[in-house]
Amino acid sequence: MASTGQNFAIHSLDKFQVKFTITDNLTAMNDAAADGWWGVATAANSNSSGVKMQKSSGTFTVSSAGSAVQVQDHDGLLISSNFITCEAVLNNGGGGTRITGSVAFLPAQPTTGDGSNYPQTFFHELVYSGAGAADNSTVVATGTLTIHRSLFTSVGRYRR
Repeated sequence: MASTGQNFAIHSLDKFQVKFTITDNLTAMNDAAADGWWGVATAANSNSSGVKMQKSSGTFTVSSAGSAVQVQDHDGLLISSNFITCEAVLNNGGGGTRITGSVAFLPAQPTTGDGSNYPQTFFHELVYSGAGAADNSTVVATGTLTIHRSLFTSVGRYRR
């Protein structure tokens, strides 16, 4: 059963780690075949262009016209016996082709007089599969990620 309302907040360009504890699993989740995917998007009904960041583990696959296609390994998702950990570091994985870190949440140049585009709220979802494939997966957690302005990031752009 999915845990909904898993809401949390960070500040712009923070490195952060989210740990989801799974309490209703019947066996250890870290079987060799187990894989997962965690995505952060503009909304729950976003298509791939709305995904701001994602993490996957191992050889997690999705169905594509009847054949399995491996999800690109976005690193940072670890499955243990009763929890799944997702870590976001400050990077974009190279040219935006791999969305791996909190730099994806840096908004466009300010659009208001006070220089603010904050706070911004995104939807996140965690999917787990004991068999390592999307067809046999379960959504185990959903919620929101809210990004607040960081003075340290804003003043002099110390973090990039």
